[in-house]
Amino acid sequence: MNNAKIAVIGGAGYIGSALSIRLAEDGHEVTVIDPNITEIIHLGIVHVKQKFELCDIDLNQFNVVYHLADIAGIQKCEKLGYAEVTKRNVDLTRSVVRALSGNKKQTSLIYTSSSAIYAGASLYSISKLQSEYLMGNYSRSTCLRLGTVYGISPRMREGVLVNDMIKQAVTTGELSLWHGYTKRPYAHIDSCVDILSRLVAGLPGNEENIFGETMSKIHIARLIVKVTGCVLKRELSPWRFAQNFTVEGLDMMRRYSMENDIKEIVEYYEKQI
Repeated sequence: MNNAKIAVIGGAGYIGSALSIRLAEDGHEVTVIDPNITEIIHLGIVHVKQKFELCDIDLNQFNVVYHLADIAGIQKCEKLGYAEVTKRNVDLTRSVVRALSGNKKQTSLIYTSSSAIYAGASLYSISKLQSEYLMGNYSRSTCLRLGTVYGISPRMREGVLVNDMIKQAVTTGELSLWHGYTKRPYAHIDSCVDILSRLVAGLPGNEENIFGETMSKIHIARLIVKVTGCVLKRELSPWRFAQNFTVEGLDMMRRYSMENDIKEIVEYYEKQI
């Protein structure tokens, strides 16, 4: 679809900012709906700064709506608690689906879920599953379960595992590691944006796993040590949610190896010092 009219809910966030810019570069008319006060600067982007209630925005005017807004991360959700996570994750998804109910324009709705749903019953994973269920009430929807995303974005976010490990190594010369044995799938942000941006042309099935490589934290840590020369320290952690799972996903073309991805992120953080 050429010159589509697109809304990106959460478009000023970690993945959303990169996606919004890509969509604008592809020639689409992009409206970012996000309370973040910092605008995503691009001629093809209009940034609507407001809370996510969407009460005064007609989503039916758009050809495609991307829903990327939520409280992301298991630890952050556990700290905030059930009521806040339900309000900001599940209730928001319900509002988006309701806003498109009775839609006659056949607006496509794309939701970014998480591979955390395979890691056990945390508040975050439960809220993602509930949101996927709500998305099923809209016939033109699809859910993409992203692996643990890493890489450079216009809006870098704290709590992104690989990025944070590299930042610690670069800024302190040390890397503390716990639950090093655990494995999970990872996905470079550029690969995620590639796939998400192509969905303007049409939706896949109702749910897809979007993963790159599955690897252990200790493997990633050793690559970071190799690139940075930092000291690796293994520590015990009282944190009960150790994400450890292997599941098949949609193969993604990767631009680089994980080691080269790490080198790129190291250079980014070195410039911040």
